[in-house]
Amino acid sequence: MLLIFPTIPYFVVFKFQMWRMLLSEFYHSNIFSLVFCMLAFYPQAKRTEAEEGSVKFFVASLIFMASISNLLFVVLCTLLALNPLLSFPMLLLSSSAGLWPVVMIQIVSDCFKDPERPRQVFFLPFTVPAKWYPLVLFALFSILFGIQLDFLVGICIGFLKVTGKLKWLSLSDDRVLRMENAFPFKYMLSLPGFVQFNKATGAADLSSSSASGGSAGSSNTIRAGHIINGPSSSSASASAS
Repeated sequence: MLLIFPTIPYFVVFKFQMWRMLLSEFYHSNIFSLVFCMLAFYPQAKRTEAEEGSVKFFVASLIFMASISNLLFVVLCTLLALNPLLSFPMLLLSSSAGLWPVVMIQIVSDCFKDPERPRQVFFLPFTVPAKWYPLVLFALFSILFGIQLDFLVGICIGFLKVTGKLKWLSLSDDRVLRMENAFPFKYMLSLPGFVQFNKATGAADLSSSSASGGSAGSSNTIRAGHIINGPSSSSASASAS
């Protein structure tokens, strides 16, 4: 019964079971996969939700990115399986399940904020530059569990995202605000932990940069409800004294 959830290219392409690409992120093959995935997913997800708001995070960074990852996974496996020059037919029965592709997208986004920062690979006694960390994870998991094509797809999508190639797929601010005030999210606005878009740190950064661009003499930065005085305000106070 549970086999109806994973994204398996054969069933998607030849049996037209398209729902798999929407539901597979909610299914894990075993408890160990679920535990390790949640340990990797939760810290990244909390930061992303705080930056984007709950609605944009759920729709764009979770559901939409997971569906795109599953679609590309199906395309990649099908092309490799039906390639007349060097085919790998068993890839049609490979599966993508759980939030691992989304986790890899988030890890790539986080690593490229400071690509040269050293990061330790789990318990291993060495560090690697952050820009290579996702590929090292892919290599490590592939050595331990076999080639993880869904990981590789997530890394590729993450790279396209941080380089701005997927900007045309992002939700506009107006669209996010309309979704917040529509069913079902309008009933969640008062729930504890729900991050409204206009209170997200990413939206605050955007509004502060717009405000600073509009007023040339002001260098105040608004972040998460606080006002941080920049050099111009301090120099102004010094001149006043």
